Amino acid sequence: MYHSDMGTDEDHVTIETPEYVSLSYELAGFGSRVIACFVDSLLVGTAITVVLFAIASLNAVLPNWLAGIAPVDVVGWIIIASPVLIYAGYFIVLESAWNGQTVGKRMVGIRVVCTNGTPIRTAHSFVRNIIRLIDMLPGPYTVGLFSMFVTRRMQRLGDLAAGTMVVKERAWELDRRQVPPPPEVAPAAHATGRLEPAQLAAVERFIERRGELDAPTRARLAAQIAESLRPKFPDLYAAYPNAPERFIEAVHRACFGRAGK
Repeated sequence: MYHSDMGTDEDHVTIETPEYVSLSYELAGFGSRVIACFVDSLLVGTAITVVLFAIASLNAVLPNWLAGIAPVDVVGWIIIASPVLIYAGYFIVLESAWNGQTVGKRMVGIRVVCTNGTPIRTAHSFVRNIIRLIDMLPGPYTVGLFSMFVTRRMQRLGDLAAGTMVVKERAWELDRRQVPPPPEVAPAAHATGRLEPAQLAAVERFIERRGELDAPTRARLAAQIAESLRPKFPDLYAAYPNAPERFIEAVHRACFGRAGK
């Protein structure tokens, strides 16, 4: 489990990780969420219309064709359930595949993350989007909008149940420039003595868990951890002043005598 302590300051959320590093997220605004929902609903509505039109057209061309496939009552339930399945499935599939984003969210630059700052998984998306059906009641997102206004992280019921929140997407990502591999650093018995236990834990946890983080969070963590290690390893830092993750890898090699994952 990835535990964290969190505080809020109006439209910002600050997460304190076990590595004593603070992550700051800006909550997605009401307007951007409404626009994203409108775009997504338009796409889903179009898909539902096409599917139902296709069923009606096929039934007109081949009368009673559905009755030959399944009992009439089963067919009726399929027709009734298909809009719900398409609507919920759209959000679940895209949020799971696109790291918390849908077409609408990507257009306005927002994404869904867990309240501890880690990327959402399919289970989170499933819960928040099944409960979306409740958030939509009794009118257009009446319950969901009320929940957003009274919760400190602007969470609708689906977010509260899934442990998620919607934040703005960061414009900056990991430095993707080509950099040379970390210099060969002989494992030193005294290397670990240079670092505090929390710093050692930060290096080890980052190397082990960086693959679970989205690009903005990963870059932000790397920069903050590298800055805290800088006074301890000035020579290594000087080799990679603009590549904090490579610097952390070099420190990891020096402290633990093996390459990072």
